[in-house]
Amino acid sequence: MGKRVFLFWPGDGRKAPNDLARPSIEKATFQLEQALRKLGREPHVIDGFISKPHESIEKLGPITDPMIGVCVHWFYGPHTTEGVTGKDNPLLLASNFSGEWPGLVGLLNTGACLESLDRPFSRIWTDTKEWTSDKKFMDRLAQWCETGKITYPKKDLTYEAKIPRTAAKAARQITDEIRKRKILILMLGDTSMGMINGYFGARMLHRYGFGEHKVDQAWMLDRGPRIDSKRVQDAFAFVRDRGVTFHWKENGSADFDEKATCEQLRDYLAVLDLVQEYKADCMGWQYQLGLIPLRPPSDFSEGLLNSSCRPESNGDTVICSTEADQGIDETPAQEQRASSGGVFPRCALGRRVGRALYLGPA
Repeated sequence: MGKRVFLFWPGDGRKAPNDLARPSIEKATFQLEQALRKLGREPHVIDGFISKPHESIEKLGPITDPMIGVCVHWFYGPHTTEGVTGKDNPLLLASNFSGEWPGLVGLLNTGACLESLDRPFSRIWTDTKEWTSDKKFMDRLAQWCETGKITYPKKDLTYEAKIPRTAAKAARQITDEIRKRKILILMLGDTSMGMINGYFGARMLHRYGFGEHKVDQAWMLDRGPRIDSKRVQDAFAFVRDRGVTFHWKENGSADFDEKATCEQLRDYLAVLDLVQEYKADCMGWQYQLGLIPLRPPSDFSEGLLNSSCRPESNGDTVICSTEADQGIDETPAQEQRASSGGVFPRCALGRRVGRALYLGPA
């Protein structure tokens, strides 16, 4: 492997998170540069965050030398993958694992994206302040510098597991149900925040009895204003009566107020209508950057759907998956129990298999 090593900063798709993480990534980059120089390498830092796929193509595409992505916060998979696929120069994802920012989470997600595209890469991280003082880290980095890859022990990995009879019985019941009635996934968009590893696609889903149909999350912008205001106010009264605590305008969040909560409930009701219209008994609601200036975050709405204790409830849950999750599971009704310590203290939680409605960005 050559002496030159290029360091790049995979980023979020939004400017604010990148700006906030800049001090952390500058410190991590300095530590990594020191570690590489100690191993006789010549680090070269590519200027600025990569915050769009085309920037990955432009900045990383021409590089044939070894590359290291510095991972200190959440970032999008395509901000790495687009510039590194189609070639095989050594690639390493390195994280500081400080706990201040989800750098290791970003590393693992992007690693899964690379794996799904059959792009070889290696992983490394450390939680020490001075990276060169971490012997295991330095040994692994030296291995990568010499061979272009890091080999980790696999003694704790297994591809077989003993399955309890009760679990096997439940699996057979679910399989039989899927064979009798294909599960329909009504999905809006493909992936969320660059999680290309989390999208299976119709070619994979149909092998296991899942159908997929996509709608557009922009439908909420059309249907939301047509939700009767009384439904919104009744939903608002419902959640307050059930003890949900709202931290309006706290910690500088001036735009989070009662009106914002009511708009979250409006979106909840619009999506609930979609679920009923398409007879979906589970769904996915993925984060969509394009709706940021138009609608409040969907987190509260998603949480409500995952509870049987919710406005206009039919007594059951509407399993709502988010982000990279594209799956559902089953918990028999008799196993559903009330939660005593959550946001919804009087709400029973349950799960069931069935048709799926998916909402999320491309």
